[in-house]
Amino acid sequence: MKLRREPATVQTAFGEAAVKLIYEGEKLLRITPEYDSCLELAEACNRPMPEVHRIITTAANRQFGLED
Repeated sequence: MKLRREPATVQTAFGEAAVKLIYEGEKLLRITPEYDSCLELAEACNRPMPEVHRIITTAANRQFGLED
């Protein structure tokens, strides 16, 4: 079965970020930040890319209800 992907945006401390929502059927499995969005925010805020990726992932998980 192919997983469905939908684009979305989330608000973070660094600004708005693009993410992909990944579904199996109607169930949201995970959220993946878009590389270009991470890079843009990392450069704009002078922060390391892994830190920005983690912050975007955390914000997206909260916004879409995937918190652990």
